[in-house]
Amino acid sequence: MRIHEDFRILSKSSIAIIGGTGKIGRVLVKLLQDSGGKIFICSRSLEKAEKTSRTLGVKAGDLNLIKTIDITFISVPIENTVEAAVEAAEKMEKGLLIDVSSVKVGVADKILPSIPSKLEYLSLHPLFGPRIKNFKGKNMIFIKLKEGELTKAMLEYLKWKGLNLIESSLEEHDEKMAAIQVMNHYAYICLAIGLEKFASINDMVNFSTTFFKRTLKQLKRLSENINVVLDIQKRNAYAFKARKEFLNVVNSLQNMGEEEIKKVMESLAKFNKLYLR
Repeated sequence: MRIHEDFRILSKSSIAIIGGTGKIGRVLVKLLQDSGGKIFICSRSLEKAEKTSRTLGVKAGDLNLIKTIDITFISVPIENTVEAAVEAAEKMEKGLLIDVSSVKVGVADKILPSIPSKLEYLSLHPLFGPRIKNFKGKNMIFIKLKEGELTKAMLEYLKWKGLNLIESSLEEHDEKMAAIQVMNHYAYICLAIGLEKFASINDMVNFSTTFFKRTLKQLKRLSENINVVLDIQKRNAYAFKARKEFLNVVNSLQNMGEEEIKKVMESLAKFNKLYLR
């Protein structure tokens, strides 16, 4: 494969993914394989890293390998991201550190002071999950915190892969994610708990509409990633505000009288005009 000039430097780089044995880590391996760089999965458990690396066709190493790496991705649970990133920054002798945390405030801003002058630092948030088959047109947030030639090359490569890159700040990212992730997930969590209390399993199976079956699939996918979902609920600085707004709306519509129905119709008409064009 011919390497594009805008990111040729990546083909000469070594790339480590700390947490590469997890679901998002595996997606990152898939995303980076066309860069031409030498990819390593790194873990505290070398045995686990080696097992995963064999299935993905890349190399494996323990955390001591980071000393020799040019680009290090941190793909661990949010609660462990700061510790893992700071540890990696201390080990790295050069290059670019990248986190892919779903929450930025309280994470990236805590990592930044630990980034030495010899390193670059980029914060990414892939807005897609482990089931992805094609990256074209998928969204990814990027926040340039300490830019250099590797940062520029990485962003050019991600664009070349077909990703829709959106630049943001730490605060803007979390505020937007409070609606898109926190409020959205919270609505599904409340629905799941409400259904469990209100209807039996047999009812949900035997009386399911096509639309409801799609909803059940979404609830299943949510439950498969519940630890991440709850971590975002806990750590996003705007989460409480988002949940409060959601509950205010739910409570205001409890009676569903004429006034509430009129409000629903007006709000949905406005929503459709703005978002569903």
